[in-house]
Amino acid sequence: MKQQDYDYIIVGAGSAGCVVATRIIQQTDARVLLLEAGGSDENLFVHMPAGVAKVIATKSWDYTTEPDPQTGNRQPATAA
Repeated sequence: MKQQDYDYIIVGAGSAGCVVATRIIQQTDARVLLLEAGGSDENLFVHMPAGVAKVIATKSWDYTTEPDPQTGNRQPATAA
């Protein structure tokens, strides 16, 4: 496998990641690697604002923190 070099690595191809990658490419000669771990968006509910509630649990990462003594040992979920 051939090694490739990049000037920037952007993790997350959501709306912000795509904008950042596009701006870098448009304004510089930099090589950009844009990584996305998300799955397919073939589900019709992904494209419907009212359908987000039906698919959010299947399209989100389950990030939970360690128990926090300051919050009664709860494990708050973090933003995905």
